[in-house]
Amino acid sequence: MQQLIPLHTQHIDGDTTQTVNARELHAFLEVGKVFAAWIQERIQQYKFIENQDYVMTVSKTGIRQNVIQKDYHLTIDMAKELSMVERNEKGREARRYFIACEKALREQQRQPLDMAPSMPASVSHRADHAAAAARYFGSMMRAAGIIKMSQRRAAVAANQATMQDIGMDILATLGVLPEELEDTLDIPQTQPQEEDTLGQQLQRWLAEPAQLKRLQLRSEDIMAGLYGPIPPSNSRALATRIGQAMARLGWPKRRLPPDSQGHRAWVYCRPA
Repeated sequence: MQQLIPLHTQHIDGDTTQTVNARELHAFLEVGKVFAAWIQERIQQYKFIENQDYVMTVSKTGIRQNVIQKDYHLTIDMAKELSMVERNEKGREARRYFIACEKALREQQRQPLDMAPSMPASVSHRADHAAAAARYFGSMMRAAGIIKMSQRRAAVAANQATMQDIGMDILATLGVLPEELEDTLDIPQTQPQEEDTLGQQLQRWLAEPAQLKRLQLRSEDIMAGLYGPIPPSNSRALATRIGQAMARLGWPKRRLPPDSQGHRAWVYCRPA
């Protein structure tokens, strides 16, 4: 793809993103207005927001370095919109160019890191990619929680969106199968007193001599210890509450290697 307008990299709103220098865009569009007046008018007219749609830098130019120059670094979305509102052939050409740049960027992000055609990705690149995926996945889960979608459905939907948009399978990376997720509503706790009581019961039970020797516990072991050998009628919901209480007590949940039947059980591990 021919580079009509150079793309640069800037930090905007905490993220590293591709940007367009507004002066270079102004020159390409052949706008018949002084740059400073044009960019300020467009920002006010279309309500662009600094540090979200663009960032501004100030430098000194001239022989004596006494001329203040303001440069505006635009996101591709803002540059595309500015091109479109010019309503001329240069604007349409720039808009098509930016759309092609966005498409190329999406294709690059979707490509799995291990399949990259160039040198292996650096550790920092992998870390940035994983952090971006985690943020995206987390925002999808929060959105699903707002509409009270079950945790399993929310996680599957978030994972599909993450795979489609940035090519990363979060659940597979964590070694989690969708069917292993609890199918309970991801809503705020409405009975904090009851949860605190459960946590206190767990603390007392875990402090018993017989339990102090055990390094791993299944949900079934805990329920049997607290409520006896007959599972309560609400055992599934109770297992979820136990998991939340164990997490608050610092017991991480781990998956065991497969047994002779290929089943991999989940256990709570005693904190180190």
